[in-house]
Amino acid sequence: AFPSFPTQYSLCNDPLIELSNSGASGSLFYVSSDDEFIIKTVQHKEAEFLQKLLPGYYMNLNQNPRTLLPKFYGLYCVQAGGKNIRIVVMNNLLPRSVRMHLKYDLKGSTYKRRASQKEREKVFPTFKDLDFMQDIPDGLFLDSDMYNALCKTLQRDCLVLQSFKIMDYSLLVAIHNLDQAQRERAAGAGSGDGPGRPAAQRALYSTAMESIQGEAPRGGTFDTDDQ
Repeated sequence: AFPSFPTQYSLCNDPLIELSNSGASGSLFYVSSDDEFIIKTVQHKEAEFLQKLLPGYYMNLNQNPRTLLPKFYGLYCVQAGGKNIRIVVMNNLLPRSVRMHLKYDLKGSTYKRRASQKEREKVFPTFKDLDFMQDIPDGLFLDSDMYNALCKTLQRDCLVLQSFKIMDYSLLVAIHNLDQAQRERAAGAGSGDGPGRPAAQRALYSTAMESIQGEAPRGGTFDTDDQ
């Protein structure tokens, strides 16, 4: 079994919220009512792959608590209508109360790494490396300790993915703009202050395990208070 976490209250006491954005693999996604967990349906081969990764994944969590890889809390098989439905429970990447104004999927490559026109037309598009270089040419400013810790964590995570023979992964960077949030509050937008989940955040981001199907996963998150 995967590491045990107190998920029962979040998953069983209140209805799950279905997310409209299905993954590239056709999986269904749900978020728990308290916004703590993401639930994703997985195919049989994905479930087998995750089980094979478990020893190395568990060791990495113990040795590298700052890992930016997705936190898998459980893998379950539910029988319904004579069919086996496999689901994985993982951490939710974005907080309920803080609106993310920009989102980038970064691979460290510039080859065909620009968001398509179709993607740009979405309410909350996911931009790519060339967009990041254009929008934020000076990059994100971090103090030296945080920068060194982040680089070390990314290097260790990449070594772990390499040991799993996973090569199609990326880093999801979500940015909350303090100035823009202040203007929104002043204008009475209330987009990130209400008790409900902001509509623009009703999106789900692929996880590293989707790489086995040839998709572009997000290998983790980077929480930032960048202005």
